Amino acid sequence: WSNKFARAIIGIGVPFISALAKGLQSKVKGTSHDCLVCAAWLASELASLGENDIRYYACEILLLDIVHHLHPGNELDERVLACMCVYNYTSGKACIMCTYTNPRDWSTWQWSSNCYNIL
Repeated sequence: WSNKFARAIIGIGVPFISALAKGLQSKVKGTSHDCLVCAAWLASELASLGENDIRYYACEILLLDIVHHLHPGNELDERVLACMCVYNYTSGKACIMCTYTNPRDWSTWQWSSNCYNIL
């Protein structure tokens, strides 16, 4: 059932992924967490389908919002889900890279477009 449901969502395409991105940005903790769970599940399903356009668009649309859940101030389950998302959306070639000027202050992180570098 999971694979069939994923294929239905993939059929909706970019509009669904854009709505998921808005949910990830929500200030309501439950909403953003639930959207992260959905994004992780969808990433897993998309990874099983191999390389395709919808996976590329999902990575392009969701990755920055997902990476914000890697912040050490977030709950461990959120960080694990975010890691799974990044790994699956980037074909297992994730290079979580962030450039920051102060390692104690995440607000100084500068994000590049597709890949993140921890320096």
